[in-house]
Amino acid sequence: MVIVNFFHKNFIFLIEKKQIVLSNMAKKVGITRQAINEYKKGKYPTYDNLIKISSFLDVSIDDMLTKDLSSSEE
Repeated sequence: MVIVNFFHKNFIFLIEKKQIVLSNMAKKVGITRQAINEYKKGKYPTYDNLIKISSFLDVSIDDMLTKDLSSSEE
């Protein structure tokens, strides 16, 4: 069984779609700008940071990890 994780693709898609300024996001969610840049480059967040990011982006953790949100655009 192959498990596909869409976090990185969805993270990039959502911050671009919502035109999020990463430094503002970092302040609002309490994550360093450096960490957010690492996530943008493909590193996976800790579970705590995943919760914060998903909440900020208004998407469930399940959707963030298991669905290609860019393909569900209408």
